[in-house]
Amino acid sequence: MATLADVRSRKPASTMIIPVSAFSDDWEHRPTAAIAVGLRLLSEQQAQQATREAARTTVEFLHLDDPAAKRPSAEVENEVYTSRIMGFAIAHAVCDPNDVLEMHKDLPAMEDHVFRYFSPAGIKFVFEALQAASAKVSPVSPVADDEDLALLIAHIRVGTIAALPRAEQLAVLRLLACALEPLRVKAPGVVPDVADGESDHEAAEDGESDYSIRVTA
Repeated sequence: MATLADVRSRKPASTMIIPVSAFSDDWEHRPTAAIAVGLRLLSEQQAQQATREAARTTVEFLHLDDPAAKRPSAEVENEVYTSRIMGFAIAHAVCDPNDVLEMHKDLPAMEDHVFRYFSPAGIKFVFEALQAASAKVSPVSPVADDEDLALLIAHIRVGTIAALPRAEQLAVLRLLACALEPLRVKAPGVVPDVADGESDHEAAEDGESDYSIRVTA
């Protein structure tokens, strides 16, 4: 039977470690070490609020409501809006790693200060983790079938992931790591069968799968 303490303290849907490099150098209280945070799953109301806040602040930042101001390119406008919506989304999502109802003690008033706390790359990093956490439990997220899995193996064999731009590599690899987590728990220690002294390439020629992703630096 749930107690009052259980109701008041509820584990978030997901947790993650945010490295120091994700935070802005201009933030005077920038953490000196990586911190663990919880990630709330956004309600429909919070998602809509993030969208409204992103639209409003994009208009303000680019002076889109000023007829005399020079209109930026659609690419720039979309880039600013995308950054804003990711920022406000994580501002609503980040919480204490042990209690979904509590703000993180190192990141107070996130909705007011998210763009001061994080670098643009840091916002994207946390947002991608939030997307992955949401996809795991969302009934509307697509489910990979055998054809999708065969496609993934084919791309890994030919090194497609390694050929992607660095940011896209990381996005794919983070999502794959998230997808593989339950497999690590249920079947730890499973690795591709490659004989000692035999290269991945040689194994692939003998009928074994070459699972080396060969990520570039």
